[in-house]
Amino acid sequence: MNPSVALGVTLLAVLAFQPAGLAATPHVRVVVAEATYLMADTDTLSGAEENVLMRAKRKAVEEVGVYIEASSQDIEKDVGGKTSRVSSLSVRTIAAAITQTEILENRRRLEGERLSFYVKVKVTVSLDALEEAVKRQRAYDQLAESQRRLDTENSRLKAELDELRSQARTSRTVSGAAASIPQNQPVEITGDYRLFYHDPMTAAEAKDLAYAEAVRMAIDNSRPFMDATAFIADTAFRRHLIRTIAAGHLKDVQLVEQTEKNRIVYAKVRATMNPQEVRAVVEREVGRSAGKEGLDPGPNRP
Repeated sequence: MNPSVALGVTLLAVLAFQPAGLAATPHVRVVVAEATYLMADTDTLSGAEENVLMRAKRKAVEEVGVYIEASSQDIEKDVGGKTSRVSSLSVRTIAAAITQTEILENRRRLEGERLSFYVKVKVTVSLDALEEAVKRQRAYDQLAESQRRLDTENSRLKAELDELRSQARTSRTVSGAAASIPQNQPVEITGDYRLFYHDPMTAAEAKDLAYAEAVRMAIDNSRPFMDATAFIADTAFRRHLIRTIAAGHLKDVQLVEQTEKNRIVYAKVRATMNPQEVRAVVEREVGRSAGKEGLDPGPNRP
C-alpha cells in the first residue's frame, strides 16, 4: 500500500474513534447526562417531564462546572399528605449555560402508585456563559444576604425605637399623674447667705441679718414657693409673702452653719415646709392685697 494512503487511513480512523467531548472547543463542552424523577402529588404530567429534563440538564452543567463550588440538592417535602420537590441549582444558571439540547432517550414507568420519569440528553454547555451566570448568581446571593442582614438590623432598631417610645410615654404618664397628685407632704428646703459688714454694724447684728437672709433664700428658691408664685412679678409683694411664710409656716428651722471671719459672715439654714400650706398662704395674701389695695401681682397672672 502506498505510505501516504496508509497515513490518511490511520488519521481518519483516529478522528472516527475520537470522543465527542474532545471535538469541542475549550469554551464549549458536549456532555451526555441522564436523570430520573418520581412524580410528586403536586406535579402534572407536563410538569414532571419538565422536572426530569431540568434535572438532567443540571447534572450536565454540574459535570462541566465542578469549579462552581456549589452543589445542588433535590428536597422532597410532605405537607398535608402531599409530596413536593424543590431543586436548589438556579434554573437561570442552567438556561444561560446550555446552548443546545438533544433528547436521546425518554421513557416513563409506574413505581408503586407513582410515575417515574427517565430521560437521557446530550447538551452543549458554553463555559463562558456558565462562568458569567455563576458570577451573576453569586452577586445575587451576596446582595440577598446583605439585604437580609439590613432587614434584621432594621427590625432590631425599630424594636428598640418602639421600646424607647413606649418608655417615654410611660414616663410622661407617670410624671403627669405625679404632678396632679396634691403635694401635702412636707419637703425640706435649704438656703445660705454671705454678708460683708462694716461699722457701725456689729458682728452679732451681721449674724442675725445673714441668718434672716439665708431663710429668705431657702423660701425663695424652693420649688413649692416658685410654683405657687409663678404668676407674681411684683418684687416687694414676693418679699411680703416670704416674710409671711418665714414668720409662721416653716417647721424645724435649723442653723446648719455659721461663720465670721474678716468681717464676712456666712449662714446656712435648713427647714421644712408644706407645699399645700404655702399655696394657701399665697392665695390668701393675693386675695387680701387685690381686695384691699387693688394690687396687680403682675402681667403674667392667669
